[in-house]
Amino acid sequence: MGGDDCRHLKKVLRASVGTRVGFSDNAGCRYLARVAAIRDKHMVLSVTSRYPVEKEIPRVLLFQCILKKNAMELLIQKACEIGAEAIVPVYSRRVVAGKGKLKTARWQKIARQACMQSKRNFLTEIRDPVDISGIKPGQFDFFLLPYEQEGSWLKFNIGPEIKKLACLIGPEGGFEEQEVDMLKKQGARVLNFGKNILRAETAALYMLSVIDYLAKNETE
Repeated sequence: MGGDDCRHLKKVLRASVGTRVGFSDNAGCRYLARVAAIRDKHMVLSVTSRYPVEKEIPRVLLFQCILKKNAMELLIQKACEIGAEAIVPVYSRRVVAGKGKLKTARWQKIARQACMQSKRNFLTEIRDPVDISGIKPGQFDFFLLPYEQEGSWLKFNIGPEIKKLACLIGPEGGFEEQEVDMLKKQGARVLNFGKNILRAETAALYMLSVIDYLAKNETE
């Protein structure tokens, strides 16, 4: 094992010879192992067991209108920890960040580190950015659109029939009314968080936390 994985074990987990570690191959299996040897740029692991893992249902995709650097990076990190399967950067009319070259490679690295830190079985994928007009809510079993100007308060259920779920969070400047109308006509469910207006990154993490709670509560 080398590269970022090795650095994570050495610098973050402080692994030494004999340390027990767990890791995933991001393809459906998780492994338990012991550190057998440590070299300058890699480690030798001795696998002791392997067992299958499956992706969680519903599979949650976050469409996130591009935020300024620090807010976007924090959001990606925390969204990975909560359990988003994929994050899609979105250009909407009021996006003020990301007009130049997007650092999607950096975002994917942040996502990888966050997934490793939180021991996720599958890495969160940072997908190529899309324009808001290209989002198709009808492709999902449930599509949530938080919008402070209208919609009912945050109240919904996630039944076993919902396998693919997505939500779209706006930029710092919010959505334009025409964008919301366009998505509503395609099946997006508009809701709001009550009287408090949340920052974009806060809204995303709040939404993902509610989805995670309701999904896990449904399976218990």
